[in-house]
Amino acid sequence: KALARKPVASWVPMLDFAIPPVGISRKDFVDHVVANFKWDAAKAFVGHEMNLRKIYLDRIVELFAAEVLTRYGRPDQAIDCTFTYPLRTSSDDVESYQSMLRDVTERASQSFGCRLQLTDDVGIFDESHATQVGTEIFGEVCLVGDLGGGTLDLIISAKGRPGLDFEEAVDSVKIGGTLLLRTLAEELGSTMPDGWAKDPEERAIQLVAWMRTLGARRLFGHNEGGAAVIGELGLRGFDTLKRAKPGHDLIHRYFHLVSEYLARGLAAYLAEQWYPSVEDRDWEELRILVYLRGNGWRLWPESDDYRSIEQAISDRVADRLKALWKVLPRSNGPKAPRKCVPGGGDGHPKLDPVREVVGRAQPHAEVGGQRLSYTMVELRILNDTGEERIPWHQRVPFPTRGSGVQIQLESVHPPIPLNSPRALGHLQLDKLGEEGLRRTNASLNRQGYFGGADQLDFEAPVGALVWEEAFASALLKKGSKD
Repeated sequence: KALARKPVASWVPMLDFAIPPVGISRKDFVDHVVANFKWDAAKAFVGHEMNLRKIYLDRIVELFAAEVLTRYGRPDQAIDCTFTYPLRTSSDDVESYQSMLRDVTERASQSFGCRLQLTDDVGIFDESHATQVGTEIFGEVCLVGDLGGGTLDLIISAKGRPGLDFEEAVDSVKIGGTLLLRTLAEELGSTMPDGWAKDPEERAIQLVAWMRTLGARRLFGHNEGGAAVIGELGLRGFDTLKRAKPGHDLIHRYFHLVSEYLARGLAAYLAEQWYPSVEDRDWEELRILVYLRGNGWRLWPESDDYRSIEQAISDRVADRLKALWKVLPRSNGPKAPRKCVPGGGDGHPKLDPVREVVGRAQPHAEVGGQRLSYTMVELRILNDTGEERIPWHQRVPFPTRGSGVQIQLESVHPPIPLNSPRALGHLQLDKLGEEGLRRTNASLNRQGYFGGADQLDFEAPVGALVWEEAFASALLKKGSKD
């Protein structure tokens, strides 16, 4: 609170703030102030985000330059710098970010007497594309699921060959991990162990601190010798999995929702783009690589190991791909692919993608112009010539003909499973509810069209709108429709 009264631009490093060491272990996070400026900035700092970013980048680049000079001496040539950023950052924000990076590297150059410059005078690369740059062999289809605090970003790409290039599917839906923690804070309420705040907003902040420090597994009773504890914060985890069941089940319903989004996008991509573009003899070359990035995956309650999480999600996507393949037209290809393979290997899941783009840059225009996605659910088109059914694997944008066009979502088909089909009391979401359906259809027809009077192209984010309503549904939050 005292710091909030001091102008942000006048903050002094080590006096007003410090950046935790990069090598800090998760268990030591509680010894540092980790501000959640990205999603829950204190009101005193609202409007100062640009200054906060500038201060942080200045210090990080200074630390980097100091380490280079200490280890290697003064370099004879300029140091090329590449900075990553989230996939769905707006063009205006990327432009502002890039301008700030130019200023930051110029100031660091003047301070240290060694020249820092943006790689190829661009110096940026989006984080999700950085993860999938390793797709280099024909037959490889790469799925990247980037689960951050606010969004799940999906990228699907395939390696072509001379004369054959594949488009890239890019989609994004607001069902990120921070939003899940808010839902948990609201829904768990009195079921939380002693020491947790009564106020849901404060409880959500505590959950963020817990997840960053100990992770989901230790919150939900997966401990030997009793409940896990963060003594400095006065927080205890559940002592048994039985007592943790409401929250544990909610998180698993959430990850079924997330996995379904990945699987449905992958099935549509294979059916509509990959299989129709290759020869029959190429079918055996197909190899699906699944890359996960983003801290949202740390909310997986069964393991703390990133590679184990990647394997579990890959297996779940593969299972759903087989099920979805059964409701595709048979003309779209052969039997469902046999499996999905984690693409991360044995390296570091967060550092390896960054290392891949060292010395490379990617203009934002190459990312911002990509809009291929899929409907994910069936739709109905009404116009002056009658009606038409749009399948769930239809690519977006797609053309509509005639005047007076109206797009309608009637139900969620195929249904979205929220637990295992083999579970007792199988849960699947096949309807959004009256209000959710009204909101979705209003959004579809408000933002969906472009083109001339004789032919309108439809480009609304159908899947994202439906999945966001599913995330807010009682079925996901409570495991029932009540």
